[in-house]
Amino acid sequence: MTTRTGMRLSTSAAKWFKESVPKSSRDARAWRWREYAEWCTGADFHTAERGAVASFLGALADRGHPVKTLQALSGTLRGLRALDGSPLDAEELKAIEGVIRGRAKHEAKGAGGVKPGPLKADGITPEDLLKMVRTLNRSTPRGARDAVTLLLDWWMAGRCSEPAALSLHDQQILTVQLVDEVTGEIQEVPALEVEIRESKADQDAVGETVRILAPLDAPELCPITALQQWLDILADADQLTDGPLLRRIDRHGNIGSAAAGRRNDSEDRQGGITARTVRNIVKDAARAAKLIKPEHEDAVAEVWASRAEAVAAARAADTETEASSILSTWRHALRKALQKGRRITGHSMRRGFIQTALRNRKPPHQVAAHSRHAPQSRAFWEYVDSVPDWTQNATMDLRLAA
Repeated sequence: MTTRTGMRLSTSAAKWFKESVPKSSRDARAWRWREYAEWCTGADFHTAERGAVASFLGALADRGHPVKTLQALSGTLRGLRALDGSPLDAEELKAIEGVIRGRAKHEAKGAGGVKPGPLKADGITPEDLLKMVRTLNRSTPRGARDAVTLLLDWWMAGRCSEPAALSLHDQQILTVQLVDEVTGEIQEVPALEVEIRESKADQDAVGETVRILAPLDAPELCPITALQQWLDILADADQLTDGPLLRRIDRHGNIGSAAAGRRNDSEDRQGGITARTVRNIVKDAARAAKLIKPEHEDAVAEVWASRAEAVAAARAADTETEASSILSTWRHALRKALQKGRRITGHSMRRGFIQTALRNRKPPHQVAAHSRHAPQSRAFWEYVDSVPDWTQNATMDLRLAA
């Protein structure tokens, strides 16, 4: 094949180069470029023209897109323009930075009863997690699988793709000896080692080991017990074979590759669940535990149902300003609806574990190592900022009395 800049690659090199980028990332890049190219056509810009990217981002800001969206698009388009042989120059980059900063200042005002800042998932607390697993019938294959999925995901501080990608040989149950801080006696504690072969922060697939100690005071939340139950079910179904750890189950009770339904995109993961399945398990359990209120979901669904009407009205508008106003109003209504209730997503498990560990005074560097954040990760320190240590607050015990 030949790249955009004219470099020739063999079929083998092209295949491995493609495999180096996750399919979700490739799809996102393709979608972002397609949106940019379509806007350029309608606005009489060439995709390689100076100022086109900044102008595109400005149009998105007019339509109410948040800063995070503009930042993601600018990063992708900057890379693709460079591959296209038309890299952004210093003046263009400064213009892009100005558009994003201007949008950030406007967004910070939070007009119309909408909180400013990015929409973040609410963390799942241990109390929430207990309610969720109690909605499952863990004596059934589906209930056992969903329980181990939830518990592994939470204790790993996992991204949805990580438990879905686990293979049967990626986990090891063992016993460790620890000294009881109260009695001084040696105590044997069940433990679990989970190998994560690759992840979002490990694109080179070096691999990382996550170590989890059994929560002796909360047996219902023990991922080791849940894992043993799931392995027993696989053994009884003659499914204790090489392949994915967490497997698909259809309504007839078929497990793995024999189960009907959506197939895995990866040929070597047939029979396994996907990140989408993990997200669905989290959301379904949260609904069953009444962490998500039906009226809040109905309000969001109602706004989403009006999207096609808003898009059609924008297309029929006489001016670009009028069209942008229509779309901005719709996005404002969606954001307002999303903020009314708890926002439980697949990321809620990761956020919940990190926040719980920080609230229990675990050192931030240990928590970051467990959650596999890169050193000095800005994303991780946003978690730290969201769990303030009031005992270390500068206003504590100032002795103001005369």
